[in-house]
Amino acid sequence: MGRPLNQKYFGNYNKGSASTSSDDGMGGQGVAGVAITAAGSYAGLLPTVAFSAPSLPGVQATGSVIGAAVGASVATAGSGYAYHDVITAIGGTGNAATFLVTSLQTVNVVMTNGGTFYDVSGGAHDEIWFDSTVDARWTTPLKIRVETLSGSSIATFSIIQQGVWTGTSAPTSVTGTSTHNGPIDNNGHGATFTLTWGVNTVNVNTAGAYTAVHGNSLTTSGGSGSGATLNVSYGVSGISITEGGSGYLSVADAAVSFSPSGATGNPVLTTDQLNAVIVYAMVGSAVDAADAVQQIGASRYRVKTYEGVGVCKLVASTPANAGEMSINATDSDGGTYWVMRLNSCQALLVQNTGTQFANHTMVRWSFANPVQNYSVKIDNF
Repeated sequence: MGRPLNQKYFGNYNKGSASTSSDDGMGGQGVAGVAITAAGSYAGLLPTVAFSAPSLPGVQATGSVIGAAVGASVATAGSGYAYHDVITAIGGTGNAATFLVTSLQTVNVVMTNGGTFYDVSGGAHDEIWFDSTVDARWTTPLKIRVETLSGSSIATFSIIQQGVWTGTSAPTSVTGTSTHNGPIDNNGHGATFTLTWGVNTVNVNTAGAYTAVHGNSLTTSGGSGSGATLNVSYGVSGISITEGGSGYLSVADAAVSFSPSGATGNPVLTTDQLNAVIVYAMVGSAVDAADAVQQIGASRYRVKTYEGVGVCKLVASTPANAGEMSINATDSDGGTYWVMRLNSCQALLVQNTGTQFANHTMVRWSFANPVQNYSVKIDNF
């Protein structure tokens, strides 16, 4: 068959094997990864990622999102927690995120002493406030309303505003010394209360790495308390490439999109590759752009298409039957030819629309522009 075609002119397939790794492809470039430019924020879910189809005949890249926690809100405060507790969100697949408790809220108040000199008159009631005038770490006041009295002591009360504490040493027992809105005076004092704290706000402590997540109201573990649940928002931290694809000419050619929208990223392409001969082959039921895997005869090749790997023979037409393939050449006038044999320097041609070269003529070929009456250009990636 003469000097065979150099393997460097074949596609990016693992030469001579039947590998189906993501390194396989048909010319151009593949996608090696994605540089995330904006993580986005997705409540209780991860988006899907898609790549544009390649400009050249090839394989469209695919990938899956790797997510990380970007924030969380408290769905259920739980009880017994302390400032700067670290809690872990339970659920999802991957490395779990952890969260730092940045403020606490009162979730239970029990009176241990009714105090004295409190007043209730008609619809007006003394109120006891625990606020920043008592301690700056009360960032939202706890407000207690006196409902009924036993003499001048509090018999029953209600919470009209849960308090928020931001800082260390959240008190578990407080004494009411700040009386407000009294119908007679504000001299009530001495009432004491036991406080239980739940989680009010959290920040991301460690973002984790997820391949799947499971909605909102995630239970948690860790910390001083129990029962807190979180609504977690996730961003895209990376993309796992499941099929690198082939046939991409530029970063813009392999544009990345996310659904739902929000995250953004730029594809990172594989190293530029040598041009490869475009082969059209029918391995199964359809004609596909193919990789030439191995030359096994003067006009026979092992090729790989979307339908698999098979042995095909060059024909002077568009392949119409399984086991047929074609390679196209073009002369300087734009005339085309069927290639019946291809070696490292010359191609045996049969006319299609071209007339510069007679049928069954051996002609020099290259991937560069053809020279009139001297060479043809082989279709290439």
